[in-house]
Amino acid sequence: MSTYDKNWEFNLSILFTIAQNESQNLSSRVKFTKEYNARQGHYRPSRVPFGYVKDSDGKIVINEEQAEAVKYVFDRYREVGAFVIVRELNEKGHKTKFGKVWSEYMINRMVKNLIYTGTAVVGKKTKTSVTETRLEATSKDKHIMIPNAVPPIISLELWEECDRIRESRINKSSKKGRKPTKDDTYYEKLYCKECGSRFTRHIGEKKKITYNDCDISFNSD
Repeated sequence: MSTYDKNWEFNLSILFTIAQNESQNLSSRVKFTKEYNARQGHYRPSRVPFGYVKDSDGKIVINEEQAEAVKYVFDRYREVGAFVIVRELNEKGHKTKFGKVWSEYMINRMVKNLIYTGTAVVGKKTKTSVTETRLEATSKDKHIMIPNAVPPIISLELWEECDRIRESRINKSSKKGRKPTKDDTYYEKLYCKECGSRFTRHIGEKKKITYNDCDISFNSD
């Protein structure tokens, strides 16, 4: 196409419209295929979770070395917080799936993940189109459970116990006013001596600042 053509702008706009429609149609087909496979009980993640690996036949199996770290995380989580577990894993030389050091975010994600009981939950996030890089969370009615998707590493009872503990460690007050920003004087400096969880700054009525965690709180006055 040449800009010397008389109707080049009009023709270009038509091509852009066709391309956009094709992108949307492709996105719809991809979403439909993924949802159909999930409802048929097929677990086909784009990236295998930590603790698992694909064998020569493409089947998801347990990675024994990584599974030991998973078991350690869940066992210790009943006694201490993510901060302590991170320190212990890094001291023991355990690495993440990509050979990096551990972080609290990774531990909390692992503890919330039902996959380690053998059950996969898919459809929790989606893209608005195939060209979009940002994922958006979906409502729970869109989530699809796939039992026996992978071999279990831990028991469902242990996962449920850790999930209850995780919920108990979350501040029950409204998330509104929560300001875990790096400009906070005490950012990543205050930890519970009992479980190792980090205190988080909350701003309440009349801009009163408190630091909460593990059923303990104090104000900054």
